[in-house]
Amino acid sequence: MSKTVLLAMLSATLLGACGGGEDNTSTATPQTVSVPLETAVINQVDNGISANFTVAGTVDNTATTGSGTLTDAPPVATALNGTTVLETTDTVTDTLTENGVASPPQTETTQILTNPQTGAEVSETRSDGSVVDFPPYTIPTSVMPGDSATLTTGTKYSDQSRTDKVGTVDISYSAESESPETVKVHFDKKDKDNNNVQQRDEERTFSIDRDGNSKFESRQVKGSDQGHQDNLDEEED
Repeated sequence: MSKTVLLAMLSATLLGACGGGEDNTSTATPQTVSVPLETAVINQVDNGISANFTVAGTVDNTATTGSGTLTDAPPVATALNGTTVLETTDTVTDTLTENGVASPPQTETTQILTNPQTGAEVSETRSDGSVVDFPPYTIPTSVMPGDSATLTTGTKYSDQSRTDKVGTVDISYSAESESPETVKVHFDKKDKDNNNVQQRDEERTFSIDRDGNSKFESRQVKGSDQGHQDNLDEEED
Protein backbone atom coordinates (compact mmCIF):
# COMPACT_ATOMS: atom_id res chain seq x y z
CA MET A 1 0.00 0.00 0.00
CA SER A 2 1.40 3.41 -0.95
CA LYS A 3 2.33 6.09 1.58
CA THR A 4 -0.23 8.39 -0.06
CA VAL A 5 -3.10 5.98 0.61
CA LEU A 6 -1.96 5.41 4.19
CA LEU A 7 -1.85 9.16 4.89
CA ALA A 8 -5.32 9.63 3.41
CA MET A 9 -6.74 6.85 5.61
CA LEU A 10 -5.07 8.26 8.72
CA SER A 11 -6.42 11.75 8.00
CA ALA A 12 -9.97 10.43 7.55
CA THR A 13 -9.75 8.46 10.81
CA LEU A 14 -8.62 11.50 12.81
CA LEU A 15 -11.33 13.70 11.33
CA GLY A 16 -13.97 11.09 12.13
CA ALA A 17 -12.81 10.84 15.75
CA CYS A 18 -13.10 14.62 16.10
CA GLY A 19 -16.57 14.74 14.61
CA GLY A 20 -15.41 15.91 11.22
CA GLY A 21 -13.60 19.02 10.22
CA GLU A 22 -16.09 21.46 11.81
CA ASP A 23 -16.30 22.55 15.46
CA ASN A 24 -19.96 22.63 16.50
CA THR A 25 -19.26 23.55 20.13
CA SER A 26 -21.15 26.70 21.21
CA THR A 27 -18.94 29.39 22.67
CA ALA A 28 -21.81 31.67 23.76
CA THR A 29 -21.48 32.81 27.39
CA PRO A 30 -24.69 32.71 29.49
CA GLN A 31 -25.77 36.19 30.52
CA THR A 32 -26.45 36.76 34.23
CA VAL A 33 -29.20 39.31 34.83
CA SER A 34 -28.56 42.13 37.30
CA VAL A 35 -31.39 44.25 38.71
CA PRO A 36 -31.33 47.63 40.53
CA LEU A 37 -32.45 46.64 44.02
CA GLU A 38 -32.27 50.06 45.67
CA THR A 39 -34.32 51.63 42.87
CA ALA A 40 -36.87 48.82 43.10
CA VAL A 41 -37.32 49.32 46.85
CA ILE A 42 -37.71 53.10 46.43
CA ASN A 43 -40.26 52.57 43.64
CA GLN A 44 -42.13 50.08 45.78
CA VAL A 45 -42.36 52.55 48.67
CA ASP A 46 -43.44 55.40 46.37
CA ASN A 47 -46.04 53.40 44.44
CA GLY A 48 -47.42 51.18 47.20
CA ILE A 49 -48.56 47.56 46.88
CA SER A 50 -51.94 45.96 46.27
CA ALA A 51 -52.16 42.18 45.98
CA ASN A 52 -54.54 39.28 46.55
CA PHE A 53 -53.24 35.89 47.66
CA THR A 54 -54.24 32.37 48.62
CA VAL A 55 -53.21 30.87 51.97
CA ALA A 56 -52.10 27.35 52.87
CA GLY A 57 -50.34 25.95 55.93
CA THR A 58 -51.07 25.45 59.63
CA VAL A 59 -52.19 27.51 62.61
CA ASP A 60 -51.48 25.90 65.99
CA ASN A 61 -50.64 22.71 64.02
CA THR A 62 -54.12 22.62 62.43
CA ALA A 63 -54.31 22.48 58.62
CA THR A 64 -55.46 25.86 57.32
CA THR A 65 -56.47 27.34 53.97
CA GLY A 66 -57.87 30.70 52.99
CA SER A 67 -57.33 33.93 51.15
CA GLY A 68 -56.13 37.41 51.89
CA THR A 69 -55.00 40.83 50.74
CA LEU A 70 -51.84 42.89 51.11
CA THR A 71 -52.01 46.67 50.80
CA ASP A 72 -49.22 49.20 51.20
CA ALA A 73 -50.71 52.66 50.90
CA PRO A 74 -48.69 55.30 49.01
CA PRO A 75 -46.55 57.14 51.57
CA VAL A 76 -47.00 60.51 53.22
CA ALA A 77 -44.16 62.70 54.43
CA THR A 78 -43.74 63.05 58.19
CA ALA A 79 -40.96 63.77 60.68
CA LEU A 80 -39.03 61.55 63.09
CA ASN A 81 -36.62 63.22 65.49
CA GLY A 82 -36.51 66.27 63.24
CA THR A 83 -35.76 64.26 60.07
CA THR A 84 -38.15 63.88 57.14
CA VAL A 85 -39.27 60.31 56.54
CA LEU A 86 -41.98 58.58 54.53
CA GLU A 87 -44.81 56.87 56.40
CA THR A 88 -46.57 53.87 54.86
CA THR A 89 -49.42 51.81 56.29
CA ASP A 90 -48.88 48.12 55.56
CA THR A 91 -52.10 46.10 55.95
CA VAL A 92 -52.42 42.31 55.69
CA THR A 93 -55.89 40.76 56.01
CA ASP A 94 -56.37 36.97 56.16
CA THR A 95 -59.62 35.02 56.04
CA LEU A 96 -58.75 31.49 57.18
CA THR A 97 -60.60 28.17 57.26
CA GLU A 98 -59.72 25.51 59.84
CA ASN A 99 -61.51 22.14 60.00
CA GLY A 100 -64.06 23.44 57.51
CA VAL A 101 -64.91 26.47 59.64
CA ALA A 102 -64.11 29.96 58.33
CA SER A 103 -62.85 32.43 60.92
CA PRO A 104 -63.57 36.17 60.83
CA PRO A 105 -61.03 38.21 58.83
CA GLN A 106 -57.84 38.94 60.79
CA THR A 107 -56.02 42.19 60.04
CA GLU A 108 -52.42 43.02 60.86
CA THR A 109 -51.41 46.67 60.40
CA THR A 110 -47.87 48.06 60.53
CA GLN A 111 -46.87 51.71 60.31
CA ILE A 112 -43.54 51.79 58.45
CA LEU A 113 -41.16 54.76 58.26
CA THR A 114 -38.54 54.80 55.49
CA ASN A 115 -35.69 57.01 54.35
CA PRO A 116 -36.95 58.86 51.23
CA GLN A 117 -33.49 58.91 49.65
CA THR A 118 -32.54 55.24 50.08
CA GLY A 119 -35.78 53.34 50.73
CA ALA A 120 -34.22 51.83 53.88
CA GLU A 121 -36.61 51.22 56.77
CA VAL A 122 -36.09 53.52 59.75
CA SER A 123 -38.78 52.35 62.18
CA GLU A 124 -42.03 50.41 62.37
CA THR A 125 -44.95 50.26 64.78
CA ARG A 126 -46.88 46.98 64.79
CA SER A 127 -50.48 46.02 65.56
CA ASP A 128 -49.55 44.83 69.06
CA GLY A 129 -48.05 48.25 69.87
CA SER A 130 -44.42 47.09 69.70
CA VAL A 131 -41.87 49.35 67.99
CA VAL A 132 -38.73 48.42 66.05
CA ASP A 133 -36.02 51.02 65.36
CA PHE A 134 -33.39 50.28 62.72
CA PRO A 135 -29.95 51.90 62.50
CA PRO A 136 -29.04 53.40 59.10
CA TYR A 137 -28.15 50.83 56.45
CA THR A 138 -27.53 50.67 52.72
CA ILE A 139 -29.58 48.68 50.23
CA PRO A 140 -27.32 47.33 47.44
CA THR A 141 -27.48 49.37 44.26
CA SER A 142 -27.81 46.20 42.19
CA VAL A 143 -27.99 42.45 42.80
CA MET A 144 -27.79 39.26 40.77
CA PRO A 145 -28.75 35.63 41.48
CA GLY A 146 -26.72 34.21 44.35
CA ASP A 147 -26.31 37.51 46.20
CA SER A 148 -27.41 37.66 49.84
CA ALA A 149 -26.67 39.65 53.00
CA THR A 150 -27.96 40.78 56.36
CA LEU A 151 -28.79 44.46 55.90
CA THR A 152 -29.34 45.58 59.49
CA THR A 153 -30.40 44.55 62.99
CA GLY A 154 -33.02 46.67 64.72
CA THR A 155 -33.98 47.00 68.37
CA LYS A 156 -37.50 45.95 69.35
CA TYR A 157 -39.37 47.65 72.23
CA SER A 158 -42.66 46.72 73.85
CA ASP A 159 -44.25 50.12 73.08
CA GLN A 160 -43.70 53.69 71.93
CA SER A 161 -42.01 54.68 75.19
CA ARG A 162 -38.96 52.68 74.07
CA THR A 163 -38.04 51.89 77.66
CA ASP A 164 -38.60 48.11 77.59
CA LYS A 165 -36.34 46.31 75.10
CA VAL A 166 -37.87 42.94 74.20
CA GLY A 167 -35.57 41.75 71.42
CA THR A 168 -34.12 42.41 67.98
CA VAL A 169 -35.21 42.16 64.34
CA ASP A 170 -32.82 41.18 61.53
CA ILE A 171 -33.51 42.31 57.96
CA SER A 172 -31.79 40.31 55.21
CA TYR A 173 -32.21 39.59 51.53
CA SER A 174 -31.31 36.86 49.04
CA ALA A 175 -31.60 36.77 45.25
CA GLU A 176 -32.25 33.86 42.92
CA SER A 177 -32.63 33.38 39.18
CA GLU A 178 -36.12 33.72 37.72
CA SER A 179 -35.90 34.68 34.02
CA PRO A 180 -33.53 36.39 31.55
CA GLU A 181 -35.11 39.72 32.52
CA THR A 182 -36.02 39.31 36.21
CA VAL A 183 -34.55 38.25 39.54
CA LYS A 184 -36.54 36.84 42.45
CA VAL A 185 -35.58 38.67 45.66
CA HIS A 186 -36.56 37.48 49.14
CA PHE A 187 -36.71 40.01 52.00
CA ASP A 188 -36.63 38.36 55.41
CA LYS A 189 -37.40 39.71 58.89
CA LYS A 190 -36.45 37.54 61.87
CA ASP A 191 -37.71 38.50 65.33
CA LYS A 192 -35.55 37.33 68.25
CA ASP A 193 -36.02 37.74 71.98
CA ASN A 194 -33.45 39.15 74.40
CA ASN A 195 -31.81 35.70 74.56
CA ASN A 196 -31.38 35.69 70.77
CA VAL A 197 -34.00 32.94 70.36
CA GLN A 198 -36.00 33.32 67.15
CA GLN A 199 -39.70 34.03 67.73
CA ARG A 200 -41.03 34.87 64.27
CA ASP A 201 -39.89 34.80 60.66
CA GLU A 202 -41.61 36.73 57.88
CA GLU A 203 -40.37 36.53 54.30
CA ARG A 204 -41.71 38.51 51.37
CA THR A 205 -40.72 37.67 47.80
CA PHE A 206 -40.74 40.03 44.83
CA SER A 207 -39.97 39.68 41.14
CA ILE A 208 -37.72 42.59 40.09
CA ASP A 209 -36.83 43.49 36.50
CA ARG A 210 -33.91 45.38 34.95
CA ASP A 211 -35.80 48.69 35.16
CA GLY A 212 -36.44 48.44 38.90
CA ASN A 213 -40.09 47.45 38.65
CA SER A 214 -41.18 44.98 41.33
CA LYS A 215 -44.14 42.64 41.68
CA PHE A 216 -45.25 40.94 44.90
CA GLU A 217 -45.16 37.14 44.61
CA SER A 218 -45.52 35.64 48.09
CA ARG A 219 -45.35 36.01 51.86
CA GLN A 220 -44.37 33.34 54.38
CA VAL A 221 -44.96 33.61 58.13
CA LYS A 222 -43.54 31.18 60.69
CA GLY A 223 -43.65 31.39 64.47
CA SER A 224 -45.63 33.38 67.01
CA ASP A 225 -48.25 35.69 65.51
CA GLN A 226 -51.12 37.33 67.42
CA GLY A 227 -51.14 34.60 70.06
CA HIS A 228 -50.92 31.68 67.63
CA GLN A 229 -48.17 29.52 66.13
CA ASP A 230 -48.35 30.06 62.38
CA ASN A 231 -46.71 28.31 59.46
CA LEU A 232 -48.40 29.90 56.48
CA ASP A 233 -47.59 30.36 52.81
CA GLU A 234 -49.40 33.19 51.04
CA GLU A 235 -49.07 33.03 47.25
CA GLU A 236 -50.19 35.88 44.98
CA ASP A 237 -53.23 35.05 42.85
